[in-house]
Amino acid sequence: MPRPSAQSAQREEVLVDKLRLLDYEQAFCRGREPGRQPMHYLYLASAAPAGGQAEQQGYFADLARHPNTY
Repeated sequence: MPRPSAQSAQREEVLVDKLRLLDYEQAFCRGREPGRQPMHYLYLASAAPAGGQAEQQGYFADLARHPNTY
C-alpha cells in the first residue's frame, strides 16, 4: 500500500483531532448499531487496498451525514 504524503498525513491527523474534540468517538462510533471503530489518523489519507475505497467513502459519507457533525 502506498504511503500518504507528509502533508496529507498531517491534514488527516488534524481532522481526527478536531473530530475527537467534537466527541465523535462517543457520538458517532459508539452511538451506531453496529458500532464503528474510531478511524486511525491515516485512514482517509492512505490509499485503500482493492475494494477498500468503497469502505473509506462510506465511512466519510456516514460521518458527513451524522446529525452530531457540526
